[in-house]
Amino acid sequence: MNQPVHPDCCKSLFENAYDAIFIIDDLGRIHYANPASCQLLKKTADELIQSSFHDLFAREEVYQTALFFSLIKEVNSRSLMHFKASDGVEIDGEWTSSKFTDKSGAPRILLILRDVSNFIEAQRELKEAEIFATELATHDFLTGLLNRRGFEEFMEHELDRAKRSGKPTGLIMMDIDHFKQINDKFGHTGGDWLLREFATVMSTSIRDYDVFARFAGDEFILLLPETLQGESMMIAERLRLIIESHPIKYSGEHFKITASLGVISVPSSYDGPMEDLIALVDKALYLAKGNRNSVYFQTLDVEVGV
Repeated sequence: MNQPVHPDCCKSLFENAYDAIFIIDDLGRIHYANPASCQLLKKTADELIQSSFHDLFAREEVYQTALFFSLIKEVNSRSLMHFKASDGVEIDGEWTSSKFTDKSGAPRILLILRDVSNFIEAQRELKEAEIFATELATHDFLTGLLNRRGFEEFMEHELDRAKRSGKPTGLIMMDIDHFKQINDKFGHTGGDWLLREFATVMSTSIRDYDVFARFAGDEFILLLPETLQGESMMIAERLRLIIESHPIKYSGEHFKITASLGVISVPSSYDGPMEDLIALVDKALYLAKGNRNSVYFQTLDVEVGV
């Protein structure tokens, strides 16, 4: 047979509870606040009892007060809201409420508030770590550009989009001529500086919607959405001239660099593997490097030197 819980037992549970416990009326006025609530909100019991519960919200947003009053009308409710302690510290609080009737028959609400700020902060840090991990996985640490993985993910989506738009896609692969000699002369620090300089020059010379990435070593790749074959060739030649004319100064020395560029144009109807396109533009680059400081265009089935 169930026995009623003695009032002293309930009082002891409330007084020693880890969570903040309040008893409020249906207007939000506080009639009881346990020691944990005083500790959490940095207020005395008298200060809390003289206030309304919604006055404790950290942000004076109408929706929070409206949501609070709509929820406490339910028999049982649960929500997450922001509260502010008397020292100004904001608290992420998860609260649950249950309606009951006191001895006088007046409606009352038992509201339990738990500080979940550390949990919320841990979630935020985890999300930031996930974003950072994704950034590391898809971006080149040295230049800040997309890496091969990030570029290929984007290229896959762009080729699918091209099928719907019916417009071709240009692809240019390039590298710095005689980069090894430069790297040997100035060391890896100088080589890394030159790669960053090259990435900056190219990034500021392309259209906003083009996608530029460091593919591997001193090889870079550029995707040109919705770009006709002739446009792709003109863009490649323009970039070659920009690099050729760009003055370089490093470690007190002035010198110039050149680049070789391979170009292909991918029709919107292309339905083959993306790897074949990468191999084809890489071959075009290889042929361009035969002359250095040159552009070589290659169709999917016919090769044409420029």
